[in-house]
Amino acid sequence: MIVDIPFANDPLRRTGATLEDAAAELRRRSARLARAQAVLATLRRLTDADDWQVSITRHGIRAERDGEPFEQLEQRLTDAGFDADDFLVHVEYARSWGML
Repeated sequence: MIVDIPFANDPLRRTGATLEDAAAELRRRSARLARAQAVLATLRRLTDADDWQVSITRHGIRAERDGEPFEQLEQRLTDAGFDADDFLVHVEYARSWGML
């Protein structure tokens, strides 16, 4: 199972921004990071597992783990107040001849 938690999709740098624009952008990004942190904390609480493999990139956070029923986890995150912009749960099935 894979849980992707995206950051903002806009580039970090913009030219011609005012100080107010820059401050607003920082507030928006800060709120997005706080939301990502809340998803991670909830994920930890809901699964109570220490074997998550986590990657952090400029695009977001990816947490991977085997053995968790993904449909149930997706519903539990939604029930905790998160929406489709906050996370994406999906799976990659492994076969003897490779990944699907």
